[in-house]
Amino acid sequence: MSKQLNIRIPDETKAEIEQVLKNRDLTIGKFVAEAISMALTIEKNMDEKQHSRLVIENPKDQPKDIKLLIRS
Repeated sequence: MSKQLNIRIPDETKAEIEQVLKNRDLTIGKFVAEAISMALTIEKNMDEKQHSRLVIENPKDQPKDIKLLIRS
């Protein structure tokens, strides 16, 4: 089961996300939902006593200039 969550993001962030998603079959909502889901999964698996960081560089099917950084 899923729930709808209404969130607000700054216009600058929206513009950046739109640039990343340009020419892709992905909505901003789906992009943000997937990012939140990934962050929660990573958070659940991290060691609570240590600062952890995950960096995904040049993920598959992504342009070389896109990098994803999730910190906790």
